[in-house]
Amino acid sequence: MGGVFVQSAAILLREGLEALLVIAAVAAYLDKVGARDRLPAFYAGGAAAIVAGLFAAWAFEVFNNGAHSDVLEAAIMLCAAAIMLYVSGWLLLRPSRWRFCSS
Repeated sequence: MGGVFVQSAAILLREGLEALLVIAAVAAYLDKVGARDRLPAFYAGGAAAIVAGLFAAWAFEVFNNGAHSDVLEAAIMLCAAAIMLYVSGWLLLRPSRWRFCSS
């Protein structure tokens, strides 16, 4: 049981650090391009994502009794992949709006 706990904790730590890195990078970019006025909304969105994640974990525990479901996991992975592809395409279609500053 201890090994499973350590592995789960390591995954949570890694994913948390990855999310922190992404948030810091986007916040630094907003600061660099002079969009500091958008930082509060950006951080509010990050806080809302944390609350949504906690709610989803609670709902999974309540409605699925915490049991592992391969079908549910596959559906969530497909939805996440679709969202990532959509956002990537959206960003690629607007190159003039997403250029990095030369300074």
